[in-house]
Amino acid sequence: MLPTLFEFGGFAVPAYAICTIVAYSLGFWWLHRGARRVMTDVDSLPGLYIAVMVGGMLGARLMHIVGGEGIWAPVEVWTALVSSMVGLAFLGGVLGGTVGAVAYMIGARMPVFKLLDVAAPGLMLGLAAGRTGCLLAGCCHGRVVPVESWDPLVSLSGGSIVTVELPPYLAVVFHSGAHGSVLEAPVYPTQLAEVTAAVALAGLLAWMWEQFRRFDGQIFASMLLGYGGVRWGIEALRGDEVRGAAHDVAGLLLSTGRVSSLFVGLAAVLLVIARHRTGVAPEPVEGPELGEDAPEVDLSGLEDEP
Repeated sequence: MLPTLFEFGGFAVPAYAICTIVAYSLGFWWLHRGARRVMTDVDSLPGLYIAVMVGGMLGARLMHIVGGEGIWAPVEVWTALVSSMVGLAFLGGVLGGTVGAVAYMIGARMPVFKLLDVAAPGLMLGLAAGRTGCLLAGCCHGRVVPVESWDPLVSLSGGSIVTVELPPYLAVVFHSGAHGSVLEAPVYPTQLAEVTAAVALAGLLAWMWEQFRRFDGQIFASMLLGYGGVRWGIEALRGDEVRGAAHDVAGLLLSTGRVSSLFVGLAAVLLVIARHRTGVAPEPVEGPELGEDAPEVDLSGLEDEP
């Protein structure tokens, strides 16, 4: 809908790149504001953010190369990786970022599962920002909606959100220059569906962290299971052939997203099995939030001694 957000000094600034920056910023902001409730040394977090960014970008690119482009030969994978960072897979970013984060946290002696729990809602907020970038870029869209007419609702230079006569009564039409595989035809707004689901899941995970924690690692496992289920369902409507491939799994042809969802769901189940008896480990006593005033102390009853 808006592949180029603006131009500066003769350079085109992609909307997807800005949304990616916003996505990482939201995730780091959420983690930083909550980390002080589970650890005392929050000054060590910037190193963790670097590990997450490096691992996340590498994981997202590798999953797109292998799962989306169908490149498996190590030399060809390496060539594709170093030649371009165009084409990212969110689930690969989660896996790569998690590996980078866990490795750093173990080395820095951080509370691994507590921080993963804190980070989970922020990851979903980051997903919402990232999928907004997909909508603007024109990628990761749905299949063609079988209608012959539509009415524009919101129009931008690269496409429009339109109304149609079939459920879900909203669709997206992309114009030339978008990065998807279907142009000038209404497609299911899978990006909007995922943005909505991600925001709702972020709210649910934040509530669970406050009200329903039973063991460390529970919120992160819930995020994996919840998002895996959401992605499995949305894949039924996906139609971006540039970013999808069919894989034979036990005689079933599954998309890259659905194969990834199976592994993510399995990881969630294994995490619950391994951690459900451990409980919630002790945490630092919570003090005033950053930016809040410290409680006032009444000194009126004290007198200076001679």
